[in-house]
Amino acid sequence: MISSILGDKNDVNITLVENENELRVQINASSSSKSKLIGRDGKVINSMREYLRAISKKFNKRVYIEINEN
Repeated sequence: MISSILGDKNDVNITLVENENELRVQINASSSSKSKLIGRDGKVINSMREYLRAISKKFNKRVYIEINEN
């Protein structure tokens, strides 16, 4: 999903950290890719969070998305 938004897969590094109650998605991207991920008024990142939140309810886990700049 993230690579389709950015277009360039080499520009982003995604790490998943899973505990028993939560799943953390850590995204490392350049500043231009970071702005594409966040989107205007945060609409893109909020829709990703809502999508992952809906899926996570099935597994009884909380999902956190962190975007860091390279």
